[in-house]
Amino acid sequence: MISIAPTILVSDEGVLRGRLAAIKPYYMRAQVDVLNNSFVEATSFADPDVIEQHVAGLSCEIDLMVDINGYDIAQWNRTWVDTISFHVEASSDPAATIDAIRSFQKRVVLSINPDTDIEMLEPFTRKIDGVLFMTVYPGRSGNPFQTHVLDAIRTFHGAHPGVPIEVDGGVTAETMPELLDIGVTGFAIGSYLSNEKIEENTQVLISLVEVFEQKQAARKRS
Repeated sequence: MISIAPTILVSDEGVLRGRLAAIKPYYMRAQVDVLNNSFVEATSFADPDVIEQHVAGLSCEIDLMVDINGYDIAQWNRTWVDTISFHVEASSDPAATIDAIRSFQKRVVLSINPDTDIEMLEPFTRKIDGVLFMTVYPGRSGNPFQTHVLDAIRTFHGAHPGVPIEVDGGVTAETMPELLDIGVTGFAIGSYLSNEKIEENTQVLISLVEVFEQKQAARKRS
């Protein structure tokens, strides 16, 4: 099943409210980007208590782009959180971080940056629910798409066809078709689903998914 989740990368509570108001008419899930100037040199407004006041009606994946060592993951043990992702590069003990998230009965997704060797994922592929490939260098919405990540996705999918693959960054009507073709099933999308364009571009993405699924069905019949 193909999933599309708009991202929430905001600077304050007012922007959060506006983003959620834009998302809710079209989506049941979103991804909350958490940056605290540790792993990535950028910050976001991501106070779980405040988000909880406004997030009703949505399920969320929490994308921790933070140094996990010493970080309080338990603050995201909320009923509206169904998935927590963290960077393999940002934890000194990814297996222990995976176990901690599992203890909250949440899905666990392991993220990886564009230039990180996918060999870093190998020890954990049987312990996780998916891999999130960053297709931009993280830090802000709108960073350019990194085409070399496509080869890494192809290689990983070939070695682990049963592990769901998500991507985050630079997903547009131009990049989505190839990502679908190489095995991506989850899309976290920021600037292409900006508040002003969310209705129009959601329909574009849905149409691309429908075309892809029709092609897949035709291949199975042939």
